[in-house]
Amino acid sequence: MGNLTVKTSNLAVTATYENAEKQLKFELNYNKDMDTKSLLSLNGSVYAPIEKGTYIGGFYGAPKDSVMQYNFNNITDLTKMNDIVACVQDIESLIKNEE
Repeated sequence: MGNLTVKTSNLAVTATYENAEKQLKFELNYNKDMDTKSLLSLNGSVYAPIEKGTYIGGFYGAPKDSVMQYNFNNITDLTKMNDIVACVQDIESLIKNEE
């Protein structure tokens, strides 16, 4: 019988984030390195308002030079851009502080 050696282990997560104050809902996915606990990728779709759930855009983030670099796409309501960015920062912080 052969040997199996795990060199890396990643956690793939699907989650929902809601911010009632900003009336935004995010359906997201992220990958985390289980050894270092570092965030490997974060992406998702943004909906507003929370109740009606109309798609207003998406985002993708990956680490570059030890910080997360994000791309936002298909944003249909630019007045929400600052709120979207603030929520993504909050999501990233919540993920990084997970046990």
